[in-house]
Amino acid sequence: AMKLGAADWRAFVGDPDFVRVPVAGLLSKPYAKARASLISPGRIMDEAAPGDPSKAESPSTTSLAVADAEGNLVALTQTISDFFGAKIVIGDTGILPNNEMRNFSESGPNAMAPGKRMRTTISPTIVVRDGRPFAALGTPGAARILTTTAILLSNLIDFGMGIQKAIEFPRFYPADRELSIEPRFPNETLAALAAMGYKILQRDEYDLFFGGAQGIVLDPRTGRKLGGADPRRDGAVLGY
Repeated sequence: AMKLGAADWRAFVGDPDFVRVPVAGLLSKPYAKARASLISPGRIMDEAAPGDPSKAESPSTTSLAVADAEGNLVALTQTISDFFGAKIVIGDTGILPNNEMRNFSESGPNAMAPGKRMRTTISPTIVVRDGRPFAALGTPGAARILTTTAILLSNLIDFGMGIQKAIEFPRFYPADRELSIEPRFPNETLAALAAMGYKILQRDEYDLFFGGAQGIVLDPRTGRKLGGADPRRDGAVLGY
């Protein structure tokens, strides 16, 4: 599923001032169902090709989370790309410019052009349940931002985990036949993945390779704000 998502992201996402991004098609349930039908639970997918979201589209067309006393939520992710960005400082301001232009592609919707913004993986996310704010979350982590965000949402929504457990739960990241994975998965799970054809790359137990997620969940029963911070990087939860 992550490979298919990454294939569509590379094929369709670019500066919307320059290219038409088929957002409604990419988010539609029929398109998701068609993409999911390509997945075989017992077989590795060597190369994931992009789909055609236009067939499903209607024509009408450092990360942090904050909650205030009224339950308003903000999810914020900012980036300078590489560690220390362009690796220079502007005068005596202490400001580091980013080196985001390295994120342009040679061709496709993300190809470089004058005045064009490059594509990025930063994905600060707000979740709404029954029309009310439920969670705000985000993470750094380059390409792993996309997969980590999907894992966090699945942990929270599909498996009903609390925000801290959802953040601390072991993570994985697929790249073709290689699967980077934290070592807290059961041995039988790792063996099953290897049998499918994955080359298992064991990462550290809480590896910063997988980002540093921060999040807040509003408990719908009590109204309490529950914060979570990632031990993989310098994270903290503060209330006042």
